[in-house]
Amino acid sequence: MTLLALTSETTAGRETLGGKAWSITEMLRHGIPVPPAFALTTDECHRYYDAGRTIPGDVLVALPAAMSELEAATGKTFGAGPRPLLVSVRSGAPTSMPGMMDTILNLGITDEVQAALAALGGGPEYAADTRRRFHEQFEKVVGSAAPGDPYEQLHLAIAAVFESWNSDRAVHYRAERGIAGDGGTAVTVQAMVFGNLDERSGTGVMFSRDPTGASTDHYGEWLPGGQGEDVVSGAFDPLELEAMAATLPDAHAQLLAMAQTLDQSAGCAQDIEFTVESGRLWLLQCRKAKVLSAADAPSTNSDPGSEQLVLAQGRPACPGAVNGVIVTDVDEAEERALAGEEVILGRPTTNPHDIRAMSVVAGIVTEIGGATSHAAVVSRELGVPCVVGIGEGKLAALSGRSVTLDATAGKVLEGVAG
Repeated sequence: MTLLALTSETTAGRETLGGKAWSITEMLRHGIPVPPAFALTTDECHRYYDAGRTIPGDVLVALPAAMSELEAATGKTFGAGPRPLLVSVRSGAPTSMPGMMDTILNLGITDEVQAALAALGGGPEYAADTRRRFHEQFEKVVGSAAPGDPYEQLHLAIAAVFESWNSDRAVHYRAERGIAGDGGTAVTVQAMVFGNLDERSGTGVMFSRDPTGASTDHYGEWLPGGQGEDVVSGAFDPLELEAMAATLPDAHAQLLAMAQTLDQSAGCAQDIEFTVESGRLWLLQCRKAKVLSAADAPSTNSDPGSEQLVLAQGRPACPGAVNGVIVTDVDEAEERALAGEEVILGRPTTNPHDIRAMSVVAGIVTEIGGATSHAAVVSRELGVPCVVGIGEGKLAALSGRSVTLDATAGKVLEGVAG
Protein backbone atom coordinates (compact mmCIF):
# COMPACT_ATOMS: atom_id res chain seq x y z
CA MET A 1 0.00 0.00 0.00
CA THR A 2 1.46 3.33 -1.06
CA LEU A 3 -0.03 6.56 0.23
CA LEU A 4 2.49 9.38 0.41
CA ALA A 5 2.54 12.81 2.03
CA LEU A 6 3.90 15.32 -0.48
CA THR A 7 6.82 17.28 0.96
CA SER A 8 10.11 18.75 -0.21
CA GLU A 9 11.71 15.51 1.02
CA THR A 10 9.55 13.18 -1.08
CA THR A 11 11.84 11.13 -3.33
CA ALA A 12 9.33 9.15 -5.42
CA GLY A 13 9.40 9.96 -9.13
CA ARG A 14 6.83 10.99 -11.71
CA GLU A 15 5.97 7.39 -12.68
CA THR A 16 4.90 6.70 -9.11
CA LEU A 17 3.42 10.05 -8.04
CA GLY A 18 1.93 11.10 -11.37
CA GLY A 19 2.76 14.44 -12.93
CA LYS A 20 0.56 16.56 -10.68
CA ALA A 21 1.84 15.27 -7.34
CA TRP A 22 5.42 15.17 -8.59
CA SER A 23 5.18 18.85 -9.57
CA ILE A 24 4.00 19.67 -6.03
CA THR A 25 7.15 18.15 -4.56
CA GLU A 26 9.29 20.08 -7.05
CA MET A 27 7.61 23.37 -6.17
CA LEU A 28 8.03 22.69 -2.47
CA ARG A 29 11.74 22.11 -3.01
CA HIS A 30 11.93 25.67 -4.33
CA GLY A 31 10.10 27.05 -1.30
CA ILE A 32 6.97 27.83 -3.31
CA PRO A 33 3.68 27.95 -1.34
CA VAL A 34 1.54 24.93 -2.20
CA PRO A 35 -1.52 23.74 -0.23
CA PRO A 36 -0.72 20.57 1.77
CA ALA A 37 -1.43 17.32 -0.07
CA PHE A 38 -0.90 13.59 -0.19
CA ALA A 39 -1.02 11.13 -3.07
CA LEU A 40 -2.40 7.70 -3.75
CA THR A 41 0.26 6.50 -6.18
CA THR A 42 -0.15 4.90 -9.59
CA ASP A 43 0.40 1.54 -7.88
CA GLU A 44 -2.89 2.08 -6.07
CA CYS A 45 -4.62 2.54 -9.43
CA HIS A 46 -3.35 -0.87 -10.49
CA ARG A 47 -4.47 -2.36 -7.19
CA TYR A 48 -7.89 -0.76 -7.64
CA TYR A 49 -8.43 -2.59 -10.93
CA ASP A 50 -6.81 -5.81 -9.69
CA ALA A 51 -9.30 -5.76 -6.78
CA GLY A 52 -12.26 -5.68 -9.16
CA ARG A 53 -12.47 -1.88 -9.35
CA THR A 54 -12.61 -1.50 -5.59
CA ILE A 55 -10.41 0.60 -3.33
CA PRO A 56 -8.35 -1.89 -1.29
CA GLY A 57 -9.26 -2.09 2.39
CA ASP A 58 -5.82 -1.03 3.63
CA VAL A 59 -6.10 2.21 1.67
CA LEU A 60 -9.47 2.97 3.25
CA VAL A 61 -7.97 2.30 6.67
CA ALA A 62 -5.00 4.61 5.96
CA LEU A 63 -7.02 7.56 4.68
CA PRO A 64 -8.08 8.97 8.10
CA ALA A 65 -4.44 9.22 9.21
CA ALA A 66 -3.50 10.98 5.98
CA MET A 67 -6.40 13.38 6.41
CA SER A 68 -5.30 14.03 10.00
CA GLU A 69 -1.94 15.20 8.65
CA LEU A 70 -3.73 17.68 6.37
CA GLU A 71 -5.78 18.83 9.36
CA ALA A 72 -2.63 19.38 11.40
CA ALA A 73 -0.94 21.28 8.56
CA THR A 74 -3.90 23.59 8.00
CA GLY A 75 -5.37 23.91 11.48
CA LYS A 76 -8.72 22.83 10.08
CA THR A 77 -11.05 19.85 10.54
CA PHE A 78 -12.28 17.67 7.69
CA GLY A 79 -16.06 17.77 7.42
CA ALA A 80 -16.66 19.82 10.56
CA GLY A 81 -16.56 23.35 11.96
CA PRO A 82 -15.67 25.86 13.15
CA ARG A 83 -12.70 25.87 10.69
CA PRO A 84 -13.58 23.21 8.17
CA LEU A 85 -11.10 21.54 5.83
CA LEU A 86 -12.27 20.93 2.28
CA VAL A 87 -10.12 19.09 -0.24
CA SER A 88 -9.71 18.63 -3.95
CA VAL A 89 -9.36 15.13 -5.39
CA ARG A 90 -7.32 15.35 -8.57
CA SER A 91 -6.08 12.92 -11.19
CA GLY A 92 -2.44 12.84 -12.25
CA ALA A 93 -0.99 10.53 -14.87
CA PRO A 94 2.78 10.19 -15.35
CA THR A 95 2.37 11.63 -18.85
CA SER A 96 0.34 14.82 -19.11
CA MET A 97 -3.17 14.29 -20.49
CA PRO A 98 -4.77 17.75 -20.23
CA GLY A 99 -8.44 17.61 -19.33
CA MET A 100 -8.81 13.91 -20.04
CA MET A 101 -9.39 12.69 -16.50
CA ASP A 102 -11.51 13.81 -13.61
CA THR A 103 -11.19 16.17 -10.66
CA ILE A 104 -13.55 17.09 -7.81
CA LEU A 105 -13.16 20.29 -5.79
CA ASN A 106 -14.64 21.43 -2.45
CA LEU A 107 -15.09 17.88 -1.15
CA GLY A 108 -16.13 17.51 2.48
CA ILE A 109 -18.92 20.05 2.56
CA THR A 110 -22.03 19.41 4.67
CA ASP A 111 -24.76 21.55 6.24
CA GLU A 112 -22.49 22.20 9.22
CA VAL A 113 -19.53 23.02 7.00
CA GLN A 114 -21.54 25.42 4.85
CA ALA A 115 -22.64 27.31 7.96
CA ALA A 116 -19.06 27.41 9.25
CA LEU A 117 -17.74 28.75 5.93
CA ALA A 118 -20.32 31.52 5.97
CA ALA A 119 -19.38 32.44 9.54
CA LEU A 120 -15.64 32.57 8.80
CA GLY A 121 -15.95 35.80 6.82
CA GLY A 122 -16.83 34.76 3.30
CA GLY A 123 -20.52 35.20 3.94
CA PRO A 124 -23.53 33.08 2.97
CA GLU A 125 -23.13 33.69 -0.77
CA TYR A 126 -19.57 32.35 -0.79
CA ALA A 127 -20.57 29.32 1.29
CA ALA A 128 -23.55 28.55 -0.95
CA ASP A 129 -21.43 28.99 -4.09
CA THR A 130 -18.82 26.59 -2.75
CA ARG A 131 -21.46 23.98 -1.93
CA ARG A 132 -23.16 24.38 -5.32
CA ARG A 133 -19.86 23.90 -7.11
CA PHE A 134 -19.15 20.71 -5.18
CA HIS A 135 -22.52 19.09 -5.77
CA GLU A 136 -22.58 19.94 -9.47
CA GLN A 137 -19.08 18.60 -10.05
CA PHE A 138 -19.57 15.51 -7.87
CA GLU A 139 -22.73 14.50 -9.70
CA LYS A 140 -21.06 15.07 -13.07
CA VAL A 141 -17.97 13.04 -12.24
CA VAL A 142 -19.31 10.31 -9.95
CA GLY A 143 -22.74 10.06 -11.54
CA SER A 144 -24.76 10.17 -8.35
CA ALA A 145 -25.79 12.64 -5.69
CA ALA A 146 -23.13 13.35 -3.09
CA PRO A 147 -23.65 11.56 0.25
CA GLY A 148 -23.69 13.55 3.47
CA ASP A 149 -20.73 11.74 5.03
CA PRO A 150 -17.41 13.41 4.05
CA TYR A 151 -15.41 10.18 4.08
CA GLU A 152 -17.96 8.50 1.83
CA GLN A 153 -17.63 11.47 -0.50
CA LEU A 154 -13.85 10.95 -0.48
CA HIS A 155 -14.05 7.23 -1.20
CA LEU A 156 -16.39 7.74 -4.14
CA ALA A 157 -14.26 10.57 -5.54
CA ILE A 158 -11.06 8.51 -5.40
CA ALA A 159 -12.78 5.63 -7.18
CA ALA A 160 -14.12 8.01 -9.84
CA VAL A 161 -10.64 9.37 -10.55
CA PHE A 162 -9.24 5.85 -10.91
CA GLU A 163 -12.17 5.03 -13.23
CA SER A 164 -11.40 8.04 -15.40
CA TRP A 165 -8.06 6.45 -16.36
CA ASN A 166 -10.02 4.05 -18.55
CA SER A 167 -12.73 6.45 -19.72
CA ASP A 168 -13.44 6.42 -23.45
CA ARG A 169 -11.91 9.87 -23.91
CA ALA A 170 -8.72 8.97 -22.00
CA VAL A 171 -8.30 5.69 -23.90
CA HIS A 172 -8.81 7.52 -27.20
CA TYR A 173 -6.35 10.25 -26.23
CA ARG A 174 -3.65 7.72 -25.35
CA ALA A 175 -4.24 5.73 -28.52
CA GLU A 176 -3.94 8.86 -30.67
CA ARG A 177 -0.59 9.75 -29.07
CA GLY A 178 0.94 6.34 -28.54
CA ILE A 179 0.79 6.61 -24.74
CA ALA A 180 0.86 3.22 -23.01
CA GLY A 181 -2.33 2.23 -21.24
CA ASP A 182 -0.66 0.45 -18.31
CA GLY A 183 0.68 3.50 -16.46
CA GLY A 184 -2.40 4.27 -14.39
CA THR A 185 -3.20 7.53 -12.68
CA ALA A 186 -2.28 8.73 -9.24
CA VAL A 187 -4.80 10.60 -7.08
CA THR A 188 -3.76 13.82 -5.32
CA VAL A 189 -5.82 14.85 -2.29
CA GLN A 190 -5.05 18.48 -1.54
CA ALA A 191 -6.32 21.08 0.92
CA MET A 192 -8.58 23.61 -0.81
CA VAL A 193 -7.76 27.29 -1.10
CA PHE A 194 -10.58 29.50 -2.25
CA GLY A 195 -10.39 31.86 -5.17
CA ASN A 196 -14.09 32.60 -4.71
CA LEU A 197 -13.68 33.82 -1.11
CA ASP A 198 -13.69 37.61 -1.49
CA GLU A 199 -12.71 40.57 -3.69
CA ARG A 200 -9.00 39.85 -3.15
CA SER A 201 -9.32 36.27 -4.37
CA GLY A 202 -9.28 34.57 -7.75
CA THR A 203 -7.71 31.92 -9.92
CA GLY A 204 -5.62 31.75 -13.03
CA VAL A 205 -3.28 29.96 -15.37
CA MET A 206 0.02 31.31 -16.60
CA PHE A 207 2.73 30.15 -18.95
CA SER A 208 6.30 31.19 -18.27
CA ARG A 209 6.62 31.70 -22.04
CA ASP A 210 3.85 32.61 -24.50
CA PRO A 211 2.44 29.22 -25.61
CA THR A 212 1.26 30.55 -28.98
CA GLY A 213 4.82 31.44 -29.95
CA ALA A 214 3.82 35.05 -30.60
CA SER A 215 6.45 36.33 -28.16
CA THR A 216 9.05 35.10 -25.69
CA ASP A 217 7.36 36.80 -22.74
CA HIS A 218 5.14 35.12 -20.17
CA TYR A 219 1.42 34.78 -20.83
CA GLY A 220 -1.49 34.23 -18.49
CA GLU A 221 -5.13 34.70 -17.65
CA TRP A 222 -6.82 35.70 -14.41
CA LEU A 223 -10.39 35.26 -13.18
CA PRO A 224 -11.34 37.22 -10.04
CA GLY A 225 -13.70 35.27 -7.80
CA GLY A 226 -13.07 32.00 -9.64
CA GLN A 227 -11.92 28.53 -8.64
CA GLY A 228 -9.30 26.33 -10.27
CA GLU A 229 -11.43 24.66 -12.91
CA ASP A 230 -13.12 27.86 -14.08
CA VAL A 231 -10.26 29.04 -16.30
CA VAL A 232 -9.02 25.71 -17.64
CA SER A 233 -12.55 24.51 -18.44
CA GLY A 234 -13.13 27.46 -20.74
CA ALA A 235 -16.51 28.08 -19.13
CA PHE A 236 -15.65 31.72 -18.44
CA ASP A 237 -13.92 34.55 -20.27
CA PRO A 238 -10.92 35.43 -18.09
CA LEU A 239 -8.97 38.67 -17.97
CA GLU A 240 -5.40 39.13 -19.12
CA LEU A 241 -2.92 38.38 -16.35
CA GLU A 242 -1.91 42.04 -16.18
CA ALA A 243 -5.35 42.82 -14.73
CA MET A 244 -4.22 40.96 -11.62
CA ALA A 245 -1.27 43.35 -11.25
CA ALA A 246 -3.67 46.28 -10.93
CA THR A 247 -5.58 44.83 -7.98
CA LEU A 248 -3.10 42.42 -6.36
CA PRO A 249 0.36 43.75 -7.24
CA ASP A 250 2.25 41.80 -4.57
CA ALA A 251 0.73 38.44 -5.53
CA HIS A 252 1.29 39.23 -9.22
CA ALA A 253 4.97 40.02 -8.65
CA GLN A 254 5.41 36.85 -6.59
CA LEU A 255 3.78 34.79 -9.33
CA LEU A 256 6.13 36.10 -12.02
CA ALA A 257 9.16 35.42 -9.82
CA MET A 258 8.01 31.88 -9.05
CA ALA A 259 7.31 31.17 -12.73
CA GLN A 260 10.81 32.32 -13.64
CA THR A 261 12.31 30.08 -10.95
CA LEU A 262 10.39 27.03 -12.19
CA ASP A 263 11.21 27.78 -15.84
CA GLN A 264 14.93 28.11 -15.14
CA SER A 265 14.99 25.01 -12.96
CA ALA A 266 13.19 22.84 -15.52
CA GLY A 267 14.90 24.40 -18.53
CA CYS A 268 11.59 24.66 -20.39
CA ALA A 269 8.35 26.63 -20.42
CA GLN A 270 6.01 25.93 -17.51
CA ASP A 271 2.20 25.76 -17.43
CA ILE A 272 1.18 26.88 -13.93
CA GLU A 273 -2.18 26.84 -12.17
CA PHE A 274 -2.58 29.19 -9.22
CA THR A 275 -5.12 30.56 -6.77
CA VAL A 276 -5.11 33.72 -4.67
CA GLU A 277 -7.09 33.54 -1.42
CA SER A 278 -7.59 36.90 0.30
CA GLY A 279 -4.40 38.25 -1.26
CA ARG A 280 -2.26 35.16 -0.52
CA LEU A 281 -0.81 33.35 -3.53
CA TRP A 282 -0.80 29.55 -3.79
CA LEU A 283 0.50 27.46 -6.69
CA LEU A 284 -1.51 24.29 -7.31
CA GLN A 285 0.51 22.56 -10.01
CA CYS A 286 2.99 23.09 -12.81
CA ARG A 287 3.94 21.08 -15.86
CA LYS A 288 5.94 21.39 -19.06
CA ALA A 289 4.08 23.66 -21.45
CA LYS A 290 3.59 23.14 -25.14
CA VAL A 291 5.02 26.24 -26.83
CA LEU A 292 4.46 26.60 -30.56
CA SER A 293 6.97 27.89 -33.06
CA ALA A 294 6.36 29.23 -36.55
CA ALA A 295 7.09 25.76 -37.92
CA ASP A 296 4.24 24.32 -35.83
CA ALA A 297 1.56 26.52 -37.43
CA PRO A 298 -0.42 24.42 -39.93
CA SER A 299 -1.94 26.03 -43.01
CA THR A 300 -4.04 24.46 -45.75
CA ASN A 301 -4.59 27.65 -47.79
CA SER A 302 -2.83 30.83 -48.81
CA ASP A 303 -2.70 33.73 -46.38
CA PRO A 304 -6.19 35.10 -45.79
CA GLY A 305 -6.85 38.19 -47.87
CA SER A 306 -7.62 41.61 -46.45
CA GLU A 307 -10.74 41.76 -48.61
CA GLN A 308 -12.46 38.99 -46.63
CA LEU A 309 -15.14 40.19 -44.23
CA VAL A 310 -14.42 39.51 -40.55
CA LEU A 311 -17.37 37.55 -39.17
CA ALA A 312 -16.00 37.13 -35.65
CA GLN A 313 -12.97 38.10 -33.62
CA GLY A 314 -11.54 36.12 -30.72
CA ARG A 315 -8.19 35.21 -29.20
CA PRO A 316 -5.55 33.19 -31.05
CA ALA A 317 -5.03 29.88 -29.28
CA CYS A 318 -3.19 27.74 -31.85
CA PRO A 319 -1.99 29.57 -34.97
CA GLY A 320 -2.61 28.60 -38.57
CA ALA A 321 -5.08 29.33 -41.35
CA VAL A 322 -7.61 26.78 -42.61
CA ASN A 323 -10.78 26.68 -44.68
CA GLY A 324 -13.84 24.72 -43.66
CA VAL A 325 -17.50 24.59 -42.82
CA ILE A 326 -18.46 25.35 -39.23
CA VAL A 327 -20.24 22.41 -37.59
CA THR A 328 -21.53 22.79 -34.03
CA ASP A 329 -22.58 19.19 -33.32
CA VAL A 330 -19.62 17.13 -32.10
CA ASP A 331 -20.72 13.80 -33.58
CA GLU A 332 -21.57 15.38 -36.92
CA ALA A 333 -18.24 17.21 -37.01
CA GLU A 334 -16.32 14.00 -36.35
CA GLU A 335 -18.31 12.04 -38.94
CA ARG A 336 -17.92 14.65 -41.67
CA ALA A 337 -14.23 15.16 -40.96
CA LEU A 338 -13.55 11.43 -41.11
CA ALA A 339 -15.38 11.36 -44.45
CA GLY A 340 -12.79 13.78 -45.82
CA GLU A 341 -14.60 17.11 -45.46
CA GLU A 342 -12.81 20.19 -44.16
CA VAL A 343 -14.68 20.88 -40.91
CA ILE A 344 -14.24 23.57 -38.29
CA LEU A 345 -15.69 22.48 -34.94
CA GLY A 346 -17.69 25.30 -33.34
CA ARG A 347 -18.60 24.97 -29.66
CA PRO A 348 -19.64 27.31 -26.84
CA THR A 349 -16.60 25.79 -25.08
CA THR A 350 -14.98 22.40 -25.51
CA ASN A 351 -14.70 19.67 -22.90
CA PRO A 352 -12.90 16.32 -22.72
CA HIS A 353 -15.83 14.53 -24.36
CA ASP A 354 -15.12 16.51 -27.56
CA ILE A 355 -11.62 15.07 -28.00
CA ARG A 356 -12.52 12.65 -30.81
CA ALA A 357 -13.84 15.44 -32.99
CA MET A 358 -11.05 17.82 -31.99
CA SER A 359 -8.51 15.24 -33.16
CA VAL A 360 -9.80 15.06 -36.73
CA VAL A 361 -11.24 18.47 -37.65
CA ALA A 362 -9.33 21.15 -39.55
CA GLY A 363 -9.93 23.87 -36.96
CA ILE A 364 -11.71 24.79 -33.73
CA VAL A 365 -13.57 27.92 -32.63
CA THR A 366 -15.27 28.59 -29.28
CA GLU A 367 -17.61 31.29 -28.01
CA ILE A 368 -16.10 31.56 -24.53
CA GLY A 369 -12.84 30.72 -22.82
CA GLY A 370 -9.34 32.08 -23.11
CA ALA A 371 -5.96 31.02 -24.43
CA THR A 372 -5.40 28.81 -21.37
CA SER A 373 -8.74 26.99 -21.66
CA HIS A 374 -9.30 23.33 -22.52
CA ALA A 375 -9.84 24.14 -26.21
CA ALA A 376 -6.65 26.17 -26.37
CA VAL A 377 -4.40 23.73 -24.53
CA VAL A 378 -5.63 20.65 -26.38
CA SER A 379 -5.59 22.35 -29.81
CA ARG A 380 -1.93 23.26 -29.31
CA GLU A 381 -1.10 19.67 -28.40
CA LEU A 382 -2.95 18.50 -31.50
CA GLY A 383 -1.57 21.23 -33.77
CA VAL A 384 -5.10 22.21 -34.83
CA PRO A 385 -5.71 25.94 -35.56
CA CYS A 386 -7.98 27.36 -32.88
CA VAL A 387 -9.66 30.65 -32.04
CA VAL A 388 -11.33 31.05 -28.63
CA GLY A 389 -13.71 33.55 -27.10
CA ILE A 390 -15.50 34.99 -30.14
CA GLY A 391 -18.49 35.88 -27.96
CA GLU A 392 -21.52 34.10 -26.57
CA GLY A 393 -24.23 33.39 -29.13
CA LYS A 394 -22.02 34.09 -32.15
CA LEU A 395 -22.01 30.52 -33.47
CA ALA A 396 -25.74 30.53 -34.24
CA ALA A 397 -25.14 32.76 -37.25
CA LEU A 398 -21.94 30.96 -38.29
CA SER A 399 -23.13 27.34 -38.16
CA GLY A 400 -23.10 25.72 -41.58
CA ARG A 401 -21.11 28.50 -43.25
CA SER A 402 -17.90 27.98 -45.19
CA VAL A 403 -15.28 30.24 -43.68
CA THR A 404 -11.59 30.87 -43.31
CA LEU A 405 -10.30 30.42 -39.78
CA ASP A 406 -7.32 32.73 -39.39
CA ALA A 407 -6.18 31.45 -36.05
CA THR A 408 -2.96 33.44 -36.12
CA ALA A 409 -4.96 36.68 -36.02
CA GLY A 410 -7.87 35.24 -34.04
CA LYS A 411 -10.41 35.86 -36.80
CA VAL A 412 -13.24 34.01 -38.54
CA LEU A 413 -13.48 35.35 -42.11
CA GLU A 414 -16.27 35.08 -44.65
CA GLY A 415 -15.68 32.64 -47.50
CA VAL A 416 -12.57 30.63 -48.21
CA ALA A 417 -9.10 31.86 -49.04
CA GLY A 418 -7.58 30.71 -52.30
